[in-house]
Amino acid sequence: MSYIEQSPDRELTVLETAFWLSQPAMQAEKSWARLALQFFRHYRPDLDKWYGRKGLLKGDELLLVKNPSVVIDFVGGMKKSGHLPSNSYKDVARVLKEVTDIPLSPDVLEKRLAECDPYIFASSLAAYERIYLKRIQKNNL
Repeated sequence: MSYIEQSPDRELTVLETAFWLSQPAMQAEKSWARLALQFFRHYRPDLDKWYGRKGLLKGDELLLVKNPSVVIDFVGGMKKSGHLPSNSYKDVARVLKEVTDIPLSPDVLEKRLAECDPYIFASSLAAYERIYLKRIQKNNL
């Protein structure tokens, strides 16, 4: 049985641990970030129940990201090009951190989004528009 499960005030121990593991210094270290990921996967239902917060995804799954740099550049490019106009980089980083397994702290992720290469998004959008126009022409729409 774990220390948390044996704690006389389990809720307080989980909350203190969650606070500690969410600190930027902890998230900056890969081993601590992995521990935090496991901790939050295990205790998210309890935290949600106690504090009335619902996760963005069902259960405790995260979107697995094969190449974080591409996702960061793509989403950052969306922000830079006005496709996410009402969101700050901090908000976008928070949501990405909450729903993906990108192994960066929210602060580092925010910085990377702001410094992204918007060309990746622009070139993807241009390719999408070409494909979309071909579909329209093919279907006489």
